[in-house]
Amino acid sequence: VIVLVVRGLMNKMLRSGLIVGMLLVLLFSMAMGVVDIVRYATRTKEYYHASYYKYALFLFILVCGIYEFVRISDMSRRGRYAEIMEEMAYQDGLTGLQNRNRYEAYLKELDAKKEKTTCLYIDANGLHELNNKRGHYAGDQMLRFIADTLKVQFGDEHTYRIGGDEFVVFHAGKTEEEMRD
Repeated sequence: VIVLVVRGLMNKMLRSGLIVGMLLVLLFSMAMGVVDIVRYATRTKEYYHASYYKYALFLFILVCGIYEFVRISDMSRRGRYAEIMEEMAYQDGLTGLQNRNRYEAYLKELDAKKEKTTCLYIDANGLHELNNKRGHYAGDQMLRFIADTLKVQFGDEHTYRIGGDEFVVFHAGKTEEEMRD
């Protein structure tokens, strides 16, 4: 228990209530052990019928199990948060396409691969005017429509929204003429 508590304190994974609970169970287990030793030494009749230490040991094992459950669930929760944070870092919230961060990372990958890739750059003109005339909701709808169209035509693996109204699509192995079709 002491090793678990120290490890938990060092990793800052335990809540203070769980630490206190584990320490109380440790003290309770030690007290029951002392009671059993005294009962054995005095050779009282009750000693042969019941041992308090086995109940304390059961409680100790139960609390250790709870500790491990809390630790594992905390690790999985942090793992899910990491996935969400990565998604937010690399995905455009409005369109669902990959964003500029992912685009720049992919450019570095392309430089390393030295592979022929066709690049399609789309600048959706008129977004500013649409936002001014009909509001940002209309502009957002236009951007979503463009993104959905690009997903249908080219998939979303290498389709990026890199700016307000700028989109880029990469397609390996296709020529410029094939992309235009």
